[in-house]
Amino acid sequence: MGVKNLRLQIEIEERVLETGRRFVLQSRENPFNRPTIRSLAPEMCVSKSTIYKDLTEKLKEYNYALYEEAVQYLQLNKQERASRGGEATKEKYLALHSNPPQN
Repeated sequence: MGVKNLRLQIEIEERVLETGRRFVLQSRENPFNRPTIRSLAPEMCVSKSTIYKDLTEKLKEYNYALYEEAVQYLQLNKQERASRGGEATKEKYLALHSNPPQN
């Protein structure tokens, strides 16, 4: 493995660990307003799919305990999203269509 590849591997590992630490720490600090993959992506300057893959696949290789905790918070986020059942979309739709423009 060349120096360039090794440096890239180290950068990826650091990003994955930092993403996991931020996600778990922010989730612990404020359990009623936990971070989401969407909110974490701009902070880490990567895409949502990269955050998801980092938390659900790569973190397991680097820090299993942190991975387990992150996955628990991801599951909680998923359960809450499912229980809301698209309320935000419904509210947005009603707001757009309940006040027709006046001429």
